[in-house]
Amino acid sequence: MNKVILFLTVLFWSFINAQDKKEITFKETPAILKINNDQIFGTLTTPDLTKKFPVALIIAGSGQQTETGIIR
Repeated sequence: MNKVILFLTVLFWSFINAQDKKEITFKETPAILKINNDQIFGTLTTPDLTKKFPVALIIAGSGQQTETGIIR
């Protein structure tokens, strides 16, 4: 019984905290990295925040694949 109450309490609090009223908007900018005769095309997505934020660099596999995962 205690485990059920604990589970429902955690579920309730996670639902309440997931409903953040501040919606973060993002800005997308095309990016081209030129190295010698080659070019790497991508999209730089940044949040519209004035404070520092964490960064993640995702490099997809090789081949004819777009940044959204569509194979041409």
